[in-house]
Amino acid sequence: MSAVTRRRRRAGRLGDGFFPGRGAPDVFVPLLDEMRRAAEEHGRDPDAIEITAGGPVDLDGIKRLADLGVDRVAVPMLGFDRESMLAGYGAFAENIIQKL
Repeated sequence: MSAVTRRRRRAGRLGDGFFPGRGAPDVFVPLLDEMRRAAEEHGRDPDAIEITAGGPVDLDGIKRLADLGVDRVAVPMLGFDRESMLAGYGAFAENIIQKL
């Protein structure tokens, strides 16, 4: 069993949360499925495990993650100086957060 598989299964068996990273649905969905199966095999409710994902920074991408059961999205740096960060996060708030 690979280290990645052990982490997915451990999250389902013991975890309060799971951070599978980020990726395309064809990669991401099997990670969540395996974590959920492990939770069920150990008598746990897989929906009680909070999922955090590295995210897309577009509204449709975030909605797709929510449809998969993701609870929280980690937003990457949207700038590297004060002005660009204020502009980037301001646009994120206006174009995404306010529309969720």
